[in-house]
Amino acid sequence: AVLLSGSLVGLLLPLPCAVFFLSDRWASCGTCGRPLHIWVLVHCLLHFLQSPLRLMLLRRLRRHTGGGAALQEKVRRLTSSRAWRVSTGLSTAAYAWFVVGVVWVLSADSCRPCPDLYSLSLGVMG
Repeated sequence: AVLLSGSLVGLLLPLPCAVFFLSDRWASCGTCGRPLHIWVLVHCLLHFLQSPLRLMLLRRLRRHTGGGAALQEKVRRLTSSRAWRVSTGLSTAAYAWFVVGVVWVLSADSCRPCPDLYSLSLGVMG
């Protein structure tokens, strides 16, 4: 369930971000006290990049038909795969970047030239 929900979030999260970045409001957001527009962009990108890896891992797990020792061996092979290592690295980067975003949101005002950015930042955190 975690792999599936994480994959779906990673695929859907970039949609509101893309709408925002393609709008005319993007330029005015560079004047805010914190670079929240860059934070949102990187945050969405990190989640988007994780989605194919998570879906691949989920597909490999669902293909398993055995039980017991065979399942244990399957999990051992999955956790030693390149896709698992890349996904773990991206997850670690996403969590660290999330902490940066929380600090920036807590220390930023609502950014008068770009109030939608503050709301978008809070929305993608939620």
